[in-house]
Amino acid sequence: MELLVGSAALHDGIVGEGVATVDVTGGDICDVTPIAGTSGSDESTGAMYLAYDAQRQVAYSVLGSTLTAWQRAGHGWGQLGSQPTGGEVACHVSVHPSGRFVLVANYEGGNVSVFPLRADGTPEPTSHTERLVGGGPCSPRQDAAHPHMITTAGPDGEVYVVDLGGDQIVRYELTATGGLVRRGELRLPPGTGPRHMVARGSFAYVVGELAATLIPVDLATGAVGEPVSTRPPGEAGECYPSAVVLDPQGWFCYVLNRGPNTIATFDIAGEPRLVETAPSGGDYPWDAVISDGYLYVANQRSGTLASFSLDARTGVPTPVATASIPHALCIAPGLAS
Repeated sequence: MELLVGSAALHDGIVGEGVATVDVTGGDICDVTPIAGTSGSDESTGAMYLAYDAQRQVAYSVLGSTLTAWQRAGHGWGQLGSQPTGGEVACHVSVHPSGRFVLVANYEGGNVSVFPLRADGTPEPTSHTERLVGGGPCSPRQDAAHPHMITTAGPDGEVYVVDLGGDQIVRYELTATGGLVRRGELRLPPGTGPRHMVARGSFAYVVGELAATLIPVDLATGAVGEPVSTRPPGEAGECYPSAVVLDPQGWFCYVLNRGPNTIATFDIAGEPRLVETAPSGGDYPWDAVISDGYLYVANQRSGTLASFSLDARTGVPTPVATASIPHALCIAPGLAS
């Protein structure tokens, strides 16, 4: 199996530090190979977030105000092209299931953009940019709308925008021409600061970065469940959850906690229940993916990629391996073996 890992330094602004392919087998991290042309000083280098189109074998990265597409060329990669994202601090990118569009969230721009794709996966200029309006009680993070994720989910395959600044998840219809038509929103408890969500069918789990909570949501009915803390009772100190992923069987949900540097395991057979928290294998876990039954975590400050096996009965992760990838920030599944 292969993973794609993007790196960026966040100390003084956002500086890209490359994208690498990582070969993994049974949780072992076998080889880390930088993609040529992804290191340097412009915004096509490194990645704040990555998405991979397995059919075209094209990777999409966002950094700063730039969307970049990379395609396999023999044993290497070549840049297909890039486009301005239409906002600032692009923080999330996803490929629409139709394969016709790429969707980008601009955190500081307060907007999201849609990019039509050519047959080979090259992004065209944006077909639609949608500005969100909102705010919340936690200043300064919620002084305005801050889209942190744009993804496709739910029974009708609609587009959902997770707005950290506005404590809302906004639902859109994506038109055949690449437009966004607003269809409603889900309101979350004030101060939640929703960052990411993960869905299976009509049910989703939303991670609140500012409140350190996991919230179950029914996308079909709009019902919002009770928030559950992502850390054990009595744990002190700052905690800023980042990524949330589901195991392939749908029994467990995993949340990364920056600050305590832990992986929170939730049993989701019924209402979410925190089973255990375990070390993330590094400092400041930022992103995670489950591939071939193993959990992989990018720890940004320590510059480590850590792998974990998952207990079939309890869901609890056990460390397998660690590799050095400076400022590892985001992970996407790559080419299957």
